[in-house]
Parts: sequence; structure tokens; C-alpha cells
Amino acid sequence: MDGPTKERMDLRRKVLKVLRRFVIPKPSTCQVIFNQHTGYKTNYLRDGVATTKSFDIVVQAQATPLSTMRSGSFYHVGGSLPGRWNVTTDTSIAGSGTVLENTDVAGTPFTGAFELSMGSTMVVGSAANYDNATVESAEATYNAGTAVTTNNSPAVNEVYVVKTATGDFIVIKVTAIDPADNTCNCGNTGKMSFDYK
Repeated sequence: MDGPTKERMDLRRKVLKVLRRFVIPKPSTCQVIFNQHTGYKTNYLRDGVATTKSFDIVVQAQATPLSTMRSGSFYHVGGSLPGRWNVTTDTSIAGSGTVLENTDVAGTPFTGAFELSMGSTMVVGSAANYDNATVESAEATYNAGTAVTTNNSPAVNEVYVVKTATGDFIVIKVTAIDPADNTCNCGNTGKMSFDYK
């Protein structure tokens, strides 16, 4: 067997030996070992000259995408149009699931104040919590905050991480609050719009 061929075979055996060390059935064990072994070096001879090749193993955190972005809105609860939105069924019908319902009082200016129903709770997040939202990041943000069921003063671009009664996570971002919206053609004007995923 000539030199170059033997060199390739030796290198292949070394690489396989390293890789075999990471064939571990339990992900948690594999994570620990990867974290302990970064910056491997492989030494081999080529034309009589020692050469060192280095490589790092980078383990990324698990990231489970949330569902695609959707949009919703509700009107002044004292007006003639729906004052609620169901982010579980993507409709203005209350039904089962997580519902945002306006809590402004008839005859007063629309603020967008709302409460969550059906056993859901929420914490206030940040723009990053929405733009880069995954199930894991939403859960971490929720666990780090103080869960509530109402918001009496929502603001445009504010983000809410909602945990549903079934344990799922929904991230909501307010896109518009318009107290003068008169789509209802009624005495109690106002509309709040939002995106969510």
C-alpha cells in the first residue's frame, strides 16, 4: 500500500474513532460530552512532515419554531362589532381556546385594554421575543416573568408571551391601537390590531 493511500486510511480510521465517541443514545449525555470536548486536534504525517488539523464541535440549543404568523383584531367591547379575538381558532368568536377580550367601558375612550380568558396567562416580553420566537424562547421568557391575565394599558409594539390552558405558547405583538376607528359606525369607537404566532 503506497504512502498517500495509507495516509488517507489512517486519517479515516482516526476520524471514525472520534465520531464513534459521540454515538450515544441519550441526548442529555451527548450534550454534556460535546460541551466537554471542543477543539479536537488530529496529527498526521504527509511527506514526512507533521501536520495538525483542528476542528471545533458546536452544539446549538434546541429550537422549535412557532407556527406561522397570523393577524387579529378586536373593537371596543361597547360597540357593535366583536370586542374579542380567539388566537386559538383565529376568529372573533369566543368559543374554546385563548381569547383576548376588550375591557374598556362603554362611553369611555378606547385604550385597547384586554383580558385573557379560558385559563390562559401572559407575561410582557420584548421585540426580540417576537422576532426570534421559538417554543423554547417563549417558555424561557414566560418562566422569567410574572404571569397575569389582564393588561389595562397595552402599547403598540408591545409583546406578550401567552401560555394557554393546555400548556402551549403563543407570542403576540400589538401592531396598532386606534381609538378613533369607526368601522362599527357606532358610538363606541376603537380598534386594536396585532400579529401572533
